[in-house]
Amino acid sequence: HVFKGYESGAVDYLFKPLEPVILISKVKIFIELYKQRILLEEKTRELDAKVIELEALKFELEEEVKEREKAEEKQKRTANFLSALLDAVPTPVFYKDKDGLYQGCNKAFSNFMGVTPDDIRGKRVDELWPGDQAAVYHQKDLELMQNSRHQVYEFKVTDKTGEARPVIFAKDVFRDGKGRVAGIIGAFSDISELKQTQEEIRSLRNYLSNIIDSMPSIIIGVDNQTRITHWNLQAGKIT
Repeated sequence: HVFKGYESGAVDYLFKPLEPVILISKVKIFIELYKQRILLEEKTRELDAKVIELEALKFELEEEVKEREKAEEKQKRTANFLSALLDAVPTPVFYKDKDGLYQGCNKAFSNFMGVTPDDIRGKRVDELWPGDQAAVYHQKDLELMQNSRHQVYEFKVTDKTGEARPVIFAKDVFRDGKGRVAGIIGAFSDISELKQTQEEIRSLRNYLSNIIDSMPSIIIGVDNQTRITHWNLQAGKIT
């Protein structure tokens, strides 16, 4: 009979005649088991809800990671494009952060100055260039950071051979996403040939002036409005 009872779904059994103490004890146990089952079901439902919540959070995090990876990839493409663009520019270009520390340069700068972006990154002007030049660079950087206006001036740089070359600097500030000054970007043009040409023209003018002054004839130059613009020594003797 006991086995038939279990086969029918019974979970316990009692012998007749019933013992009240045993009956009460078994009832208490079943009540406690029922309470534990109800509690377990509640905990299971809570756990299922937590699992669903965690799955949703996992999905959100995965989507956020995907978006971040896309943003990083876009940023990397932009950085690569800008780097290639700078390297394609034949003019030496450099850039610094708001504290005046170099952050990089293009190939033209490297070829002219004999340093790589890694050589200058994180360094100040006084760590890289001659003292008299570094002092001027620093002062001009401070003026630009304070005024935030396009800056152009003539000065000099020492190239990779150690020669001081006359150049014209053109610099400006760049800003972060909130519009705050984040650093300086600058470029310079070597004007050595221009200076040499100007000197040759001056020498040629002096040479021609000496020739004209040495001539015994009176020579007077006028413009298209017949105004006298120049004359030689012989002409000066009769005025």
